[in-house]
Amino acid sequence: VSIFFRHTDRMAAAPPIVLTGVNRNPNLNLFQDELRLGDACLSEAWGHNVRGEDWLVGPRPSFWWTGKKPEECPGYNPETGELTSLPLPNCNAGSYTRQSLLDYFDNTWTLTEVEFSALQGEEPFFRPPYHQLRHPLVFYYVHPAALYINKFRLAGLLDEPTNSIYEQLFETGVDEMSWDDMSKHAESWPTIRECTEYRRIVYKRARNVIETHPDLDGSPIGLKDQTYGVVMTFEHERIHIETTTVLMRELPVCLLNRPKYFPSIHSSAPSQQVVKPVEGVDFPANEFISVSGGIVKLGRGKTVDSFGWDNEFGETEMRVQDFSAQKFLCTNGHYLEFVKSGCYVDEKYWTKDGWGWRVFRNAKWPTFWVPDGPQGLHQYKLRVIFDIIDMPWSWPVVVNAHESRAYCNWLAEKLGKPCRLPTESEHRMMRDAATRDETVGSERDMVLRLRGDEFIKQGVANLNLGASSEGAVDACEPASTGIYDSMGNVWVWCEDWFCPLDGFRVHHLYDDFSTPCFDNKHSIIMGGSFISTGNEASIHARFHFRPHFFQHAGFRVIVGEGDGRTRPPTTDQKSSRQAIVETSEEAEFRIQAVLDTYVDLHYGQPDALAPPNAGDYPQRCADLVRDICQRLDIPTERALDLGCAVGGISFSLARHFISVTGIDLDERMVDVCKHMKAHGSINFNRLKEGQLRVKHDARVPDMDPARVTFQVADATCLPPDLGTFNVVLSANLLEYMCSPKSILGRMSGLKGLVRHGNVLVNLSSYSWTEEYTNQGAWLGGFADGESEVTSVDGLQSALGSEFHLVEEHNLPLYLREHSRKYIYTVAHVTVWRRIAAE
Repeated sequence: VSIFFRHTDRMAAAPPIVLTGVNRNPNLNLFQDELRLGDACLSEAWGHNVRGEDWLVGPRPSFWWTGKKPEECPGYNPETGELTSLPLPNCNAGSYTRQSLLDYFDNTWTLTEVEFSALQGEEPFFRPPYHQLRHPLVFYYVHPAALYINKFRLAGLLDEPTNSIYEQLFETGVDEMSWDDMSKHAESWPTIRECTEYRRIVYKRARNVIETHPDLDGSPIGLKDQTYGVVMTFEHERIHIETTTVLMRELPVCLLNRPKYFPSIHSSAPSQQVVKPVEGVDFPANEFISVSGGIVKLGRGKTVDSFGWDNEFGETEMRVQDFSAQKFLCTNGHYLEFVKSGCYVDEKYWTKDGWGWRVFRNAKWPTFWVPDGPQGLHQYKLRVIFDIIDMPWSWPVVVNAHESRAYCNWLAEKLGKPCRLPTESEHRMMRDAATRDETVGSERDMVLRLRGDEFIKQGVANLNLGASSEGAVDACEPASTGIYDSMGNVWVWCEDWFCPLDGFRVHHLYDDFSTPCFDNKHSIIMGGSFISTGNEASIHARFHFRPHFFQHAGFRVIVGEGDGRTRPPTTDQKSSRQAIVETSEEAEFRIQAVLDTYVDLHYGQPDALAPPNAGDYPQRCADLVRDICQRLDIPTERALDLGCAVGGISFSLARHFISVTGIDLDERMVDVCKHMKAHGSINFNRLKEGQLRVKHDARVPDMDPARVTFQVADATCLPPDLGTFNVVLSANLLEYMCSPKSILGRMSGLKGLVRHGNVLVNLSSYSWTEEYTNQGAWLGGFADGESEVTSVDGLQSALGSEFHLVEEHNLPLYLREHSRKYIYTVAHVTVWRRIAAE
């Protein structure tokens, strides 16, 4: 494939972003034609990608369809002229045929192309979302295709790449850390025509595998089978069919046309605007229904009736107390009262993080509400994926988790009852009892039987792309519990953080799908939405997003243990772990003690009883890096300190490097770093014994603090615009990460952090434990058959052929607990040099 692609090895730091223009939510404007940039695109950082592909305006030409054309595609309904989703394949022996898999593949592939046919011109492909937190849509047009090749190769289904540059450029998406973690989006992309031709080749190669593989003839498809990689890529693409439409919903509507063949919006859409909605008329009254508690089983166990992501396997039993749940999802009509009352902009109803997000975005109402008049009138229309329509007050409100919790806190005050979001366990208890009846096997999961249009026609659920929007919350039949929309319509935000079930194991074909998000920063969403298809629409699905993220997601209010501000003990999914309830004072004392320990490690002076030759750890570490650079002739321009903690190594590196970036996930740690940079010192308490502590003063070493910057980020999912470095230092980090391979995967490739010819320096004690890293994600320390796999073996495997081990050292250090107890460690230092660019 001929491609246009430019890549520079050095990237400038991103300028600060002001929330105006393209960084402003376009849905704040009713009339959005003025938001089209047109020729002004060329002045944007991404504008060089606009190269006059006029064929993207209007209906797509025939060459756009790289697989089946919509009218010829399985799932096409000639009566409506719409393409809907087929049922999820059953993986049991004899439950599918080769043809049924080919039909499902074609249905998946063509749905993506129908969806992207909505984009008019080049601008919507290359224009980043207004919040700057995701790639532009060109990435998601190619990303699923690139993953077919990468996963098929990993599974042994293909030997050769299709285009190795594309399969790196389009491999990894973005999981932003915070609502203000913005990227500059100056990437160079191929033309859309080149992307289309790449998709055409991938389609042919992937289809050929399905047509010819001997085990796709109705044989069971199990977790360890090669063929699991086939169904995995189907479901990966279907995730992006959904998430891409959220990005489209965030674009100016003038850049989109409702695509031919895509399902229509839900039939409950109003025929005229209602300015002053009335409860019980324009949206249903929302009473609370009692739901009986009991034992609920989370997880599939080890059963593979259909494809499932790794986090669905394993099994945890939870005891759920009796609770009350609102009969309906919270509607636009119900949420309007919260907005009109002025309480949406009152800090007392928000969590700290939620209020920070609201102020940063200056949000005054839900993001997909489009104001239709002056603010004080509170008249709104609704942005759906491709249109702006009269406000359907009976539809569920689409909000993020922060907005959901704020409403719960407001309603709690109004009702005088503790209100909050449901837990994952409670969500499963609200569903129809038949979905928990394991005696019927796979029959309890309706997405294995029904097409999207059949879900709608039978009134079962607004699910599996039977419609292209939310619908009225009372449009479908209730579950046996009396709860409406227990599955479908919109995802439901839950109180739980996303976490593994007992017996969880990573899957070898996608070992970083779930583990990077077991971080107490991703909230679980349950139940699926109108556009959730395949596995996403399954009763087994467990998905997750950061609480500021927008998905087709809403919420339901629960009255039960907990108040929505703190998580109830029942949200701890690991039944073997005892929930620890501590006061805020106890938590602060514990956190401060940890900070003091790390400040002591990074800046403290050795005690007389301290182990010899193991003190001054940051300085010895930085000096070792300096010596490595001198021996290997590595420039000392830019260094990255991953897992910088309280910054001692970063400051010491700044004695030798022109620029040092320190990154850590812990905000309190980074706050200490920034304080040290600004003030040069900080007080800390050193434990003597028992409760006796001695105050000490920690000081920054002699260096220019302007050389050092610090930021909060997740090492397993680093920001895309960090640039490249002469040295990346990972010091005692990997063995404490849920997905060490995710970190190492960022070292090379087109966006690799280590410059060609430069080095990664890793310090590790290889203290692998399941407390931090699921055993399936360990780099080493286990047996593979009769062979031992060491962590150095795992490092080499994860880094791949672009890196060679060039040096090894031992570096002793200690962590002081008190004056007579020290944890002594000898870190293994491995130096990995990236091959020089050709």
